[in-house]
Amino acid sequence: MKTTLTGPCPPFLGVDLTDRYSQRRKPIDVCGLSPRTDGTLDATFWQWKWGPADQPIVVRRLLPELNDAMLDAPQGLADSPERMRVCERMVGAAGKTPFERPRDISQPFAGFVLSGLDLFDALERALDGEGSQLASSVNVTGKVGEVYPGDLWPRLAAPGLMADRLLPKKTSREGRLIRRELLKAAGVRFEPTFGEGTHDQLDACLAAIVAAARRCKVPDLETHPVGKPIYRDYRDSNYKLREGEMYRLEVTGEPLRNKIQGVLDKFAKSLVGIAPTLHPDRSRAAAGLRSAVAQAQARSALEWIWGCKSREPADRAVALLSWLLHAAGPGGFGPLLLGYGAAWKLVHPHLPYPVGHGANAWREIIEIAEATPQQGLPAFGAVRLDTFLVAESGSRATPGSGHWETAQYDEEDWLKVFGEALLIRAKDVPN
Repeated sequence: MKTTLTGPCPPFLGVDLTDRYSQRRKPIDVCGLSPRTDGTLDATFWQWKWGPADQPIVVRRLLPELNDAMLDAPQGLADSPERMRVCERMVGAAGKTPFERPRDISQPFAGFVLSGLDLFDALERALDGEGSQLASSVNVTGKVGEVYPGDLWPRLAAPGLMADRLLPKKTSREGRLIRRELLKAAGVRFEPTFGEGTHDQLDACLAAIVAAARRCKVPDLETHPVGKPIYRDYRDSNYKLREGEMYRLEVTGEPLRNKIQGVLDKFAKSLVGIAPTLHPDRSRAAAGLRSAVAQAQARSALEWIWGCKSREPADRAVALLSWLLHAAGPGGFGPLLLGYGAAWKLVHPHLPYPVGHGANAWREIIEIAEATPQQGLPAFGAVRLDTFLVAESGSRATPGSGHWETAQYDEEDWLKVFGEALLIRAKDVPN
């Protein structure tokens, strides 16, 4: 790997990793932060560049830059036989790292996951082995750790973000401007020539803030890791790294809270409005949410809707959306999809199944789904029930072509989160 940094390296780094296996491989955006005596942080941006994807990663040229660094990338596999790491479940991460290396790089996030695993493995071996330089709750002197910007941005904005509002998507101009101002509120000073910045640069800068806050260099910000500490699995023939914690941040001081409130007040018209989420008796849904079987998930949905005391189709649709959000959110089962027939049976439990009249019935269920109030899916954005509805037949389960005209996201973003989601079909829903 190569670096484009030409001057002295700032002490705190944030790295927004890219997919080295992609045919449209992009350089990696890096942000360095240098503390000033007044408590602010000067930002410097540069890039790392991948070597050939079919060759081992060589990190020798990067090592002088790794004083304290936070990378947006998975550092280890999940423990066997889990399909995601503990930290990914806790923060509701879009990408999931299973207990085995992904074999098909065409699957959503597979190339990115492999890139993170490869890079952290190379860094750990180059930085003295045994995980001694990887940051964790049991190794506070470690140099390199992991973050997930999709979790960090809402936490940074939390002091000024009402429960019924979300930040606009980071790829929009409004989303970039708000995030840039939030970084400035936290003490970041950008060069006059920096401009608005790309969303990858801003993610890298946020990661660098976590690296600096971990060393108590950002007033009113604290960090803490979640998940299982990283370790090398010597039971495996290749000695793979497993699990690994993610660092989260928390705004703790009133001065920074006030600055963040001021930023969000300024951009109030750009915030995305969402509806409050319903929460029934969670004990009734817990057993189903722990199950990986589609039939159990369908029973869980019915119990959830019952717990919300929803009777009319529109109300049942809102309750169904809240259940899907609960499953996809931090600590839940993971993203789920509903076939149109499954959604029909959940929304219309007392009507006969529309055998032979599916097209008209599915149009009706889509209209009901599109009428549900927008709600927030952590690390993804504003969604309605139609976000989760797909045809049960066909090789690729995605919403219909008309869905994207009003969605707050594009198909590529949707596939990153839902590309491998469990599909609940009509036959899975009890009659």
